[in-house]
Amino acid sequence: MASTTGQRSSRSSKSSAGGRRQDYIDAAARVFYRRGYDTATVGDIAEELDVTKAALYYYFASKEELLYEIIREMHVINLENLESAKALVGDAQTRLWNYFVGHIQVNLEFFEKSTVVYTDLDHLSAENRQEVVALRDKTQQFVRDLLAEAVAEGTACTKADLDLASIAMFTTANAVHNWYHPDGQLKPVEAARRMADYVVAGISCTGESDLSCPRHNPRVS
Repeated sequence: MASTTGQRSSRSSKSSAGGRRQDYIDAAARVFYRRGYDTATVGDIAEELDVTKAALYYYFASKEELLYEIIREMHVINLENLESAKALVGDAQTRLWNYFVGHIQVNLEFFEKSTVVYTDLDHLSAENRQEVVALRDKTQQFVRDLLAEAVAEGTACTKADLDLASIAMFTTANAVHNWYHPDGQLKPVEAARRMADYVVAGISCTGESDLSCPRHNPRVS
């Protein structure tokens, strides 16, 4: 009978290498968050893990590759939230609210990495940025489709520009890194629920008689 020792050793080695790569990605996120991508160096990341720069370069060719892996990881996690939201049942507005609760909670639970996404995306090369934007576009299309359903169901404003509305919703949801403090009293799940309330309230409307809707009842300056 052929020995499987070599196969087990190979699998173990691959698993170990994958875990080590993740260590570097996590360390890079912490360093980029604290110092900013422009200021941070490969040496800073190596120092974070108490390894040499040569050890880091064994896994990653550049600082930009680490940034790409951080941003890609976060978009993959957000796509997992998207798939969970697609499985929900109920009216479109409720599903929209649940999607944004999940999206904002991801931003808060992976606070350092999500902050890096929103502050340093422009540092990616054109090729890497294009791939990440393609992942992001899937989530934005999902929200636009849900908005259209909510309009048809009578729970979202018929006068809303759905493209502009989706941009405004994501802008609000993704700006939590500007004010949220991970060590504060407000926990991620509660903060996510409260912010989702505000995000969805911006497009809620029951029609022409809804005096709270600024599109049906524009303010006079």
